[in-house]
Amino acid sequence: MISDSIDVTVARNAAARPASSTLPGHLRKMNLGEFDAMVDLMELAFAEDEAREGRSIRDETNGIRSMLPFRKLMMKVAPGMEDRFYALVWEINGQFVSLVTVSQQGNDKGRWYIFNVSTHPDYRGRGLARRMVNAAIDHIRSRGGKRILLDVRSDNEPAYNLYRSLGFLHLESNGEFKGSVRQATDQTLPGGYSSRPLKSGEWQPRYELERRLATPEMNSVCPPTPDQFQSGRFMRGIEAVMLRVQGFKAKRLLVEQAGQPVGFLDCTIRVKGDSPHRLSLTLDPAHAAVAAPLIARALKMCADRRPDRAEHPVLVALGTHHTQPIAHLRQLGFEEIEVTHTLGIGLV
Repeated sequence: MISDSIDVTVARNAAARPASSTLPGHLRKMNLGEFDAMVDLMELAFAEDEAREGRSIRDETNGIRSMLPFRKLMMKVAPGMEDRFYALVWEINGQFVSLVTVSQQGNDKGRWYIFNVSTHPDYRGRGLARRMVNAAIDHIRSRGGKRILLDVRSDNEPAYNLYRSLGFLHLESNGEFKGSVRQATDQTLPGGYSSRPLKSGEWQPRYELERRLATPEMNSVCPPTPDQFQSGRFMRGIEAVMLRVQGFKAKRLLVEQAGQPVGFLDCTIRVKGDSPHRLSLTLDPAHAAVAAPLIARALKMCADRRPDRAEHPVLVALGTHHTQPIAHLRQLGFEEIEVTHTLGIGLV
């Protein structure tokens, strides 16, 4: 999930373009009918990210566009759905020049996520990102939010420094590695371990694992909660449909030892289109030996869904402290393309 485009070019261009204390335009809520304008801005703001990751924002959002009439209807029936995707824009002369989106995490009304902080390249360095993030925080507070998370690239110092100046604390870091499914060969788990698909609505094992592995910093600011991992049957159905129309298939693998969860792999498999498959690994470091067979199993699932695309790209995200799984990914030909920091803040 994209979180920022306060690009490093801000630092390079700051001297040539002084910040203006009075910026034209105004802040407002984005309407769903303005979806295309949002995508246009995101393509400009995240062009470097798209190129590095080999993904296409427009390709991934084409299916969502077809669902907009249904989503509008559902929001009338269930207004709380707006808390799963709420967007604010800064508009100048009818043009979107900055954007931020927020989302409640699962059923936890106190825990929120900020993402898609993006500014048009022609308007960077003018304080818009700060305005937009502050506006997002104000909205979250108005909705009863108590804790906020966001992610920022490690090489984006202007964005990182902005968030820290607003009170966000550094909680953890994750690396993202890019490779392909050509290495997809199944492997057996070590003795004493078993793996199985995680059922829809089966949130307890993931919560237990995340709670056990949370960093002290995460526990002090945004500790994992049961509600964070739960969604009602209606929302799970909506989320499944949204993934399908975007051309994705979700698979979740759980690894257990003696009935205790020790690893979890969230697989978002691209079944059509050119954007990469995405894998996210959560693993107890004491059980690093299961990483290789778990990753192999996920790569095989990706290959089975796209047998005609043996070289289709795959992105794998995992904590930077996982030295053994990272070494295994490098052996498979995966290259680290970015490191992201997760930041969080508690609201008073």
